[in-house]
Amino acid sequence: MKILVISDTHRRDRLVEAIWRREAPCDLVLCAGDAEGSEADFAALVAPAPFLSVRGNNDFFADLPEEREIPLGPFRCLLTHGHRYHVSLSEDLLVEEARARGDDIVIYGHTHRPVLHREQGILVCNPGSVGWPRQEGRLSSYLILDLAPDGMLSARIHYLEDGGQNAQGA
Repeated sequence: MKILVISDTHRRDRLVEAIWRREAPCDLVLCAGDAEGSEADFAALVAPAPFLSVRGNNDFFADLPEEREIPLGPFRCLLTHGHRYHVSLSEDLLVEEARARGDDIVIYGHTHRPVLHREQGILVCNPGSVGWPRQEGRLSSYLILDLAPDGMLSARIHYLEDGGQNAQGA
């Protein structure tokens, strides 16, 4: 199962289209918020793959949940934007919440910086920002989770080195 994870697109829809051209097909697409009204467009773009999103701090009028718990094969995943857990200061509250819920994976956005590590046995993922990256080099980033048939999970951060200008299908 190939899962594309995006966040903080902030209406830079052309970049999401470039990511989709590069990564399609995927079995599931997750958005950790701040799509600012582009959710329906993204769902149409990636169809027939399911598209699940949560509300970010800039999704003022979105009728979306604050967070979702998603089964991914043998794993449980908490998807949230992260601002309510103060992730700009520390991941501690978010990781503790995921641990208390029995989640194996937590995906968040908000900081516009990619993160991928294990904490207290939980895979902690932030795809970074498609629209306004803040990490060194400021490249648009996203995450690919691969769940193999044997239940093995791998995760990798990817970058649009050219800002999506010359993205081709892979």
